[in-house]
Amino acid sequence: MISMIVAVSKNRVIGINNTIPWNIPKDRLWFKKHTLYKTVIMGRNTYESIGYALPYRHSIILTNTIKNIHSSTISIVNTVQNALLLLDSSKEHLVIGGAQIYKLFFKYTKRLYITYIDLLVHGNIFFPNFNLENWYTIFIKYYCYNKINLYFKILERK
Repeated sequence: MISMIVAVSKNRVIGINNTIPWNIPKDRLWFKKHTLYKTVIMGRNTYESIGYALPYRHSIILTNTIKNIHSSTISIVNTVQNALLLLDSSKEHLVIGGAQIYKLFFKYTKRLYITYIDLLVHGNIFFPNFNLENWYTIFIKYYCYNKINLYFKILERK
């Protein structure tokens, strides 16, 4: 099963110049909780912004520019179809960004883990628009961090 995990502002911003425009420890814990010991799928820019292979996860990097990374926990692919071939359909795999990768995998996605950050944020990287009517909310939790309201949600495709 393919899922996505993302933190998004009120105006759908997920990044600015390949960085995350906020630092919210509870969101990082949410990310870790839902990605640990799973395969994560990302684009080259996301991989380079992280700067290293995420521990205790297998990473699939979708790129046309990186040919090889010497790591037993990273696979390089150049198409969505090649990425899909590496996945075990009985397990959950998470798309972690960036914007282009979210768009490419959205039609395959069955579950969304979304942190809604109740802020208008300046940025140049956005999460794709989608119709909430096509999704069930199966989990929601409210959290406040430094007077910023956060909503952790899990949505499943109808």
